[in-house]
Amino acid sequence: MSVRALPYVLIIAVIATLAATPADAQLVVVDRRYKVTAIQPDRGVIKVSPADKDGTAADVLVDGNTKMYVLDKQVPSFSWKLLQKGMKITVHGGATWDLKVRAKKIFLWGG
Repeated sequence: MSVRALPYVLIIAVIATLAATPADAQLVVVDRRYKVTAIQPDRGVIKVSPADKDGTAADVLVDGNTKMYVLDKQVPSFSWKLLQKGMKITVHGGATWDLKVRAKKIFLWGG
């Protein structure tokens, strides 16, 4: 390999490294209290608005890794039956690129 080819090899190595990183990395951490406005278990979505006021609904995405807590005690598995419209919840997770919240932990606080 010639010395002139070395910069091109380094550029390709950097591009290959960046291409291997996940595109949906969570850059914004969310730790906020919400009020449940709608529940859509078939889509894995909880629609919420800010707990302290009525506002624009946001989507909280729930997947198989989301943990649920009731009054600081972890529920063995996530249960959609425990969620009710009007309930106050705290969501710990991250914002996705399309401004939805991917929930890592959901704390239920009741009505």
